[in-house]
Amino acid sequence: MPNVSILQLLRHHIHYRVTLAVSVPALLFLSLFGILAYWQVYTLTEDNLKSSLEVRAGNEAHRVADTLNVISTAIETLAINSTIANGLIDSAGREVYLSPLLDGFSTINGIKVKLALCDFLGNEIAFSGPTAEIAEYRSIIIDAITSGQNHYSIVNQNGMRVLLGVEVLLYMRTTSGEGALVYQVNLDNIFNRSMPLDGSYQTRLLQGNFDIIAGADQQPLDAGELADETKTTDSITVRYPLEIKDQLRDLGLTIEIRAARNEVFEPLDRVSELFLMLGITALVLVIMLSLWLGRAVTRPLLQLKHAIDESSTGLENELKTLTTREDEIGSLAISFKRVLFDLRNINQTLEAKVVERTCEYEEAKKEAEIANERLRRAQRMEAVGQLTGGIAHDFNNLLAIMIGNAEVLEQIVAGNDKAKSHARHIITAVERGSSLTSRLLAFSRQQTLAPTTTNIGLLVDGLQDMLKRSLGETIELQVHAEMNLWYAIVDPHQFENALVNLAVNARDAMPRGGKLDISAANITLDEIFVAQHEELQSGDYVMIRVKDTGDGVPSELLPKVFEPFFTTKDVGKGSGLGLSMVYGFVKQSEGHVTINSMLGKGTSITVFLPRSQELQPVDSAQRTSTIAKLSSERILLVEDELEVQELSRSILQNQGYDVIVANNGQEAIERLRTDKPFDLLFTDIVLPGGMSGFDIASNAALIQPNIKILYTTGYPRSILAPDDDQQGTPEQSDNVLTKPYRSEVLLKAIRTLLDSTNN
Repeated sequence: MPNVSILQLLRHHIHYRVTLAVSVPALLFLSLFGILAYWQVYTLTEDNLKSSLEVRAGNEAHRVADTLNVISTAIETLAINSTIANGLIDSAGREVYLSPLLDGFSTINGIKVKLALCDFLGNEIAFSGPTAEIAEYRSIIIDAITSGQNHYSIVNQNGMRVLLGVEVLLYMRTTSGEGALVYQVNLDNIFNRSMPLDGSYQTRLLQGNFDIIAGADQQPLDAGELADETKTTDSITVRYPLEIKDQLRDLGLTIEIRAARNEVFEPLDRVSELFLMLGITALVLVIMLSLWLGRAVTRPLLQLKHAIDESSTGLENELKTLTTREDEIGSLAISFKRVLFDLRNINQTLEAKVVERTCEYEEAKKEAEIANERLRRAQRMEAVGQLTGGIAHDFNNLLAIMIGNAEVLEQIVAGNDKAKSHARHIITAVERGSSLTSRLLAFSRQQTLAPTTTNIGLLVDGLQDMLKRSLGETIELQVHAEMNLWYAIVDPHQFENALVNLAVNARDAMPRGGKLDISAANITLDEIFVAQHEELQSGDYVMIRVKDTGDGVPSELLPKVFEPFFTTKDVGKGSGLGLSMVYGFVKQSEGHVTINSMLGKGTSITVFLPRSQELQPVDSAQRTSTIAKLSSERILLVEDELEVQELSRSILQNQGYDVIVANNGQEAIERLRTDKPFDLLFTDIVLPGGMSGFDIASNAALIQPNIKILYTTGYPRSILAPDDDQQGTPEQSDNVLTKPYRSEVLLKAIRTLLDSTNN
């Protein structure tokens, strides 16, 4: 009996242990579930609130930033107004027109703005409204004008926070300004236009971390609050910086929105109390059920335990043993075995996917690096091109003055051979300078081209004799073109220049002699090829290849060979513009150029020019020279450069023309309306006063319909008229004389136009 009693007691003890084992996890589960559920809902509510606050703060920040940007842009526009510039220079009567102008900007985007115009000493010249109240900021204004840098700051004015802006006016000077536009904006006026929020939220405008400059409770914040930007003990805070332009960004303006934590989470606390009561009830039910299910659960669990304990060959053997059972434990073991098999397959598949994705990533990384390098190179080329076009006008004007005066000087000293020789040297030097400008414009794709349907084979064949003389006897020249070679769309003259440049480069690469092979063939470029090259379209092309047996170019230098002023030749033996000119010309002709080179074996440069769909090349009639003869026609000359104007008038008057000059568009229009009729208008394209040569020509065609028009400019055509459909540009815009020009070129162009028949 004692043994039976012990066994029974042990049996009851195991049962209670099982019951306890079920109840305790249930208690832990319910507790943990309740805590996690509460925390999840709490976190989700907080995250949703923060997201909502972030959207509100972002919208408010964008609205305030947009308003500030609009005000800043309007002030910048006012700063470049010619009336402001005139007001700084002309003190007589400027109060009459400056104050009304400033009053026109006193309200920008619905915001009141105080404006004042100051001279370079900080003295107030004009202002909007009754007063601008800038006397106390005079030192700030003078510092900004002296440094030539705009100034922005937040100042305290009569208990209000005001944005103080000093827009420095730069017209003639380079390091300091002629004056400044000072404007003041009450930040509360901007900030208080936001959408209304309910009482649970508080919106403020901050500068930096501790300075509240607009909104409720304009008191400095506590440093402890600002240590955590999103959470405090009693509120949730979101800050959003203002995305404003230029130096305004340095003010560090930020929108802050706060929500009271107790008001937001009060409903959640009531729900959590209800869930707590339900959890306690559920726990009691679980304990009662565990007592009832204790016996049923204990026996199969003990059987499973014995099955696992008796296995000594690992998990697979244990599963193999348990799968012989026909009850739930056996089914569980079979399912577990299947899961194990699936996990092994998933692991193998995952490893294969990792390898595959790694290869894809490496390939994508390489493609991105190539694309970035192409982009950097294109941006570098574009920057140099823009610089080139910008200096071309002034440089060509200077060359025009030099070559014109040199020609006049050559005529004056016609009997003095020594003086005449010096004049010829000047003309030669100017022509070399003009050639340098043309090469730079060719690289920047801004030269004037005359593309036409061209027989490349005939052009290459016609250059053989000249190339042989240029290359010398030590270099063997071979030229061959494919039968039935397609016609190409290209400027024939510029193509010949490019081909000569490539041949001369090849000659310089073979100082000890060698072989130069020039070939032309038809080729069709597919999508695969063009995908590897930028700015290239698929289709039919005429391919011209120039291949030498010279020293070759190192692979690390190949990406730079088409850049301007890059050369591997010794100092003084090359300008570095030959290949860059070829590159710019081919790209402007909508073609492509590639280079391949190996050290010690030579270099091959291949040019692709688009195929023409014309069946025959357009015949280019040989221009007959127009012999200058004394004339009497009336010419209206419009030129703002006085030296160029005087030189052109002298050349035309010496030829017998009746020349009337105008310095700008307004004078030219007045001459056309009041003077006797003119036979020809000779005008610069870029002129001061707001009217271009194209505008003058449009008005001239209306006033005198039969007048002939000839343009001149030192700018590249691509800069002057980037839009071919630009309204108001007359048809005669094709008659452009590019500076610098020779006197005989000018006379010939004018004579040709005057002798032509009206359209």
